[in-house]
Amino acid sequence: DLEVRTINDGVQLNQGVQDGELDVNLFQHLIYLSQFNVENNGSLVPVGATAVYPLALYSEKYQDVKDLPEGAKIAIPNNPTNLARGLLNLQKAGLLTLKDGGTALSTPADIETSKVELLPVDTNQTVTALKDGSAQAAIVNNTQAQKGGLGDELIIFKEDLNNPQLAPYINAFVTRDDKKDDPRWAKLVEAYHSTEVEAAVTELNQGNLQFKADWTGAQLQDELTSLEDALKAQKG
Repeated sequence: DLEVRTINDGVQLNQGVQDGELDVNLFQHLIYLSQFNVENNGSLVPVGATAVYPLALYSEKYQDVKDLPEGAKIAIPNNPTNLARGLLNLQKAGLLTLKDGGTALSTPADIETSKVELLPVDTNQTVTALKDGSAQAAIVNNTQAQKGGLGDELIIFKEDLNNPQLAPYINAFVTRDDKKDDPRWAKLVEAYHSTEVEAAVTELNQGNLQFKADWTGAQLQDELTSLEDALKAQKG
């Protein structure tokens, strides 16, 4: 039996688990979790993978990435996690290049060459920037695309969700380190990946996701540790 609480603030969701007010949460990918732990001296750990969701490039004006004119404005989420991922996407799309190929921690300072002009905005404003003409294209996450009525026909570049480089963006059930061996989590993950739940989640996301049931807690923890180490090194 689950008591489900809906909390919109990610830091509050994690702090609730850290403080023991909540047992487990489900809303974040591994790199968001790593940033919380590093910035808040947290001890949260992933105990089961759910899925990875796309962060696609949309345009209402152009049909293909190749059609974007030189200097086209691209709206991109300004939070560090999606900003870095958006930069990697734009690099894959051939619109810019990043120093040393870029990482999940890249920033605009790492841009070496660019055919476009970036317009960093709040995640909630990416669709607005596209629709009001502030940008000719926009990097939009799956949730915002659905809320903003952007259909798949407007996607001009999409990630390969099977790409192992997207490991930092796998979403996970998260609990506190001292609770990670609770047998309830295995049941929770198994229930999530049941045929019925996966079908409902697929429908909710219009098929735009890739389930990651094969990722074990140990694999998730290894990826998290690697991300936390990289963040600490970046901060010096």
